[in-house]
Amino acid sequence: ANLIERSGNIGFQVRDEGENEVVDYERMKERVLDELKRTFRPEFLNRIDDIIVFHPL
Repeated sequence: ANLIERSGNIGFQVRDEGENEVVDYERMKERVLDELKRTFRPEFLNRIDDIIVFHPL
């Protein structure tokens, strides 16, 4: 098994300031994944098994 870790600034501007941290995280995660789909070609994304969006610090 291989593990390749990649971090980047895609979606850094996607931050919701709100009351409910769980809902805000889910909304942020959805927006970040949408941005990934707009940025990278499907051929690249289809080779990735899992994409993990971390909670902001």
